[in-house]
Amino acid sequence: MTEPSLDEAEWIPWLRLRLTFGMGRVRTHRLLQLYGSPGAILQQTEEDLVQRGGIPPDVARNIRSPARIDEARAELARMNKLGVSLSHPGRDDYPELLDETSHPPIIVGRLGPLGNPGRRAVAIVGSRKAGRRACRIARDFARDLAEAGVTIVSGLARGIDREAHEGALMASEGRTIAVLGNGLARVYPSEHAGLAARIRERGALLSELPADAPPSAHHFPVRNRIIAGTSLGVVVIGAGFPSGAITTVDAAEQCGDQREVFAVPGTLDDEYARGCNLLLKEGRAHLVEGARDVLLALGLVAPQPNVNERPPVRPRAKRTPLSGVPGEIEAYLESVGRHCSFDEIVFENKIDARAAMSALGFLALRQRVREEPGVGYVLVDA
Repeated sequence: MTEPSLDEAEWIPWLRLRLTFGMGRVRTHRLLQLYGSPGAILQQTEEDLVQRGGIPPDVARNIRSPARIDEARAELARMNKLGVSLSHPGRDDYPELLDETSHPPIIVGRLGPLGNPGRRAVAIVGSRKAGRRACRIARDFARDLAEAGVTIVSGLARGIDREAHEGALMASEGRTIAVLGNGLARVYPSEHAGLAARIRERGALLSELPADAPPSAHHFPVRNRIIAGTSLGVVVIGAGFPSGAITTVDAAEQCGDQREVFAVPGTLDDEYARGCNLLLKEGRAHLVEGARDVLLALGLVAPQPNVNERPPVRPRAKRTPLSGVPGEIEAYLESVGRHCSFDEIVFENKIDARAAMSALGFLALRQRVREEPGVGYVLVDA
């Protein structure tokens, strides 16, 4: 089925904001809250964007630059050629649970019929190199959850992600969503092209990135945040430590008691079960042995007598951010809830590298952020 063409009047303002260097999620949402819509933001003078909106002068010039209009039109034409549907927060086809998170993506592109899975969505994540046992368990969990009417969300990677998607498609009316760490013009890894085509028939491929964006290390933490945000719970199977699956758990925890985390334990000598075992040891996850355990904990089936459920994980305390670039970086670190590299902070917030370095130094002196060599920057507990 051919997707309808995207309306230029509606989407050019959104794409201009998305494509402006310096307009990360935190800054964009602040302006939307202040002015109400992308169109209203673009009608402001540079002086007003700087003085009232708190935007640096170079970013204000960038927002209003005619070059952004040309870029936005080219991107919209590319999306239309691919048959992509676009959505933004507040629309009925925007993922409901993702819309409730802090600073959700301002644009999400979709290939496939399933835009909003509602509240019956569960993520299954784990290692790309997980063993046969973990892969079989992931497929069984996904199939059984899908048979119960749950949409399975994962990241289309090798290993556990692939098994989760395959398991969901094994169910008679199973639905699954693959969140990509690249644009919708390509499938990564390429050997999953056939799987991606089947997902498009009964679910969706989602991405917040420009259509031709390549897979990149910077993109996968963002993808993991969308996976967690779109889901009511996250099931971790066959995950090592450290791993991308654990960053998905970090993102789920930032949603507070609205999300649950589950883990399937592994043997002590399995390096690709270390992350699961650590989550259980630290009390960050519920131990589950089958899909029914997940359904019970999420209230998606009626509990049986004498079922002992563990309490939800307590969310981290919120803090009041500072103003300016330090405040934007602090808000970003709080929203993702994990260590972030310097490159990721610059890329995701679209800020100048020198400004970011200065702001991080300021935050470190104030003991609000610390740097851990080889790992990255993280908030200091309030």
